[in-house]
Order: sequence, then C-alpha cells, then structure tokens
Amino acid sequence: MNARGSLLLIFVLLCGLPAVPQTFTAQCLFVIDGDTMEVSKDGGRIRIRLEGIDCPEKEEPFAQEAKAFATRMAAGKTVTVIEKEQDPYGRTVARVYLDDGRDLSVELLKAGLARYYGRFNSDWLLARLEQDAKEAGVGMWGAPGTSSGSAENRSIVYHGNTGSRVFHAPSCPDYNCKRCTRVFQSRAEAVAAGFRPCGRCRP
Repeated sequence: MNARGSLLLIFVLLCGLPAVPQTFTAQCLFVIDGDTMEVSKDGGRIRIRLEGIDCPEKEEPFAQEAKAFATRMAAGKTVTVIEKEQDPYGRTVARVYLDDGRDLSVELLKAGLARYYGRFNSDWLLARLEQDAKEAGVGMWGAPGTSSGSAENRSIVYHGNTGSRVFHAPSCPDYNCKRCTRVFQSRAEAVAAGFRPCGRCRP
C-alpha cells in the first residue's frame, strides 16, 4: 500500500472512532430552568442542557420547584461539565457534576423534579431513579394526575420531618431527609398537623 493509501486508511479508521467527551470545569452563572443553565468558560458563556432528563417547562406544574432546586444546587458554584453533543438549538448537552461530586441530573430525578429522557438516552440508572421517585410519590409524582397533565397536578406535596416538625417544599434540599416521612397534600394540612414551614425553602 502506498503512502496515500495508508493515510486514507488511517483517516477512515479515525472517523469510525467514537468522539472523546470533552470535560471542563466552569462556573455556573445562573439557572434558566430546571435542566438548562449558563456557565462561564475561558471568558465566554456556554448554555448547557442537562443530559438524560427533562424538567417541567415554564408554566407547567413543578417548573419553578425544579428551577429553584437546580439554582440552589449549582448557581454561582464551580461545576464539572462532561459534554455529550450539541442539540438543534445550539446548546451543549452535558452531564453536570457539582463540587461535591453529585450528578445534577441524578439529583433532580431523585427529588421527583424531572423525567427520564429515554428517547435520547439509555442510562439504566436514570430510568431506575425515575421509577423509584414514582413509587415513592416524590415531587411531581406525588401529585394526582401528573402523568396525564391534568389541572390536579398543580397541587404540591410537602414532606414533614417527624423529628423537627418542620415541613419542606419539593425544591428544598431537605425534602427527602431521613426523617421526612410525613406527607401532606397541602400547606394548610401540614400546618394543621402541627408542623411549621422550613426557613430555607419557605413553603
């Protein structure tokens, strides 16, 4: 094989190799919604779409809770971004890891504030986490009619800490604490049961 043929073969082989994901650290400037944020890298801005999940859109039930949760977890902090691809809107689809090593896609699913986006993802862990959240009635999965999109899903399910007698909204980091086992279908129900609102999430 001549030199030209060898170069052509190498090019073909390289084109057949999967792209190596790019990993970088950045500062999360702000959260746009539950699954979208802007980060700063090398003096520029990159819009990130979290890979593997889909949070409620603006005006949908639990959209504000998902945004508040992601903001509390990532905004203003240094995150590690593992790029996957570019979406049709020019956003970088990526997994985002917090400064303590937690995967933000995973945390949103565990809180019941996102759905597993199985159409473009085959991560069995994300699928399992969504199922776990559904079975536990966490976040939006605790609201009647969530899957069908009915008006009933606008009710918020609160979790009460049976030790401190404090109740939390789905956006709160303490929502799924070890002793947050009391479930209330409304704020009034929690207050009537002798629980007081959390000072952090202010449900």
